Amino acid sequence: TDWVLTTACREVRDKSADLSLSVNISPVEFKASDIVLRVKAILAKTGFDASPLELEVTENATLSKPENALKIMQQLKSLGVRLLMDDFGTGYA
Repeated sequence: TDWVLTTACREVRDKSADLSLSVNISPVEFKASDIVLRVKAILAKTGFDASPLELEVTENATLSKPENALKIMQQLKSLGVRLLMDDFGTGYA
């Protein structure tokens, strides 16, 4: 995920276009204790503004420990990153 996010941030930044950047984050990556620090470091290293960045997280990534997931989501949001719920409701219909 780090390589993908770093590369994507650089590419979109270099295009100087008014684009959103949406990157999928796996449940394992999302639950990692250092995910917020890694995203923050990538934003700093690439000089990419957080506001067009959208991280897609699956619903399942948030279900096992919702308190931890909420904390991570709040921290990412405080960086200016937008969060998207991917595959919401899959398997319930």
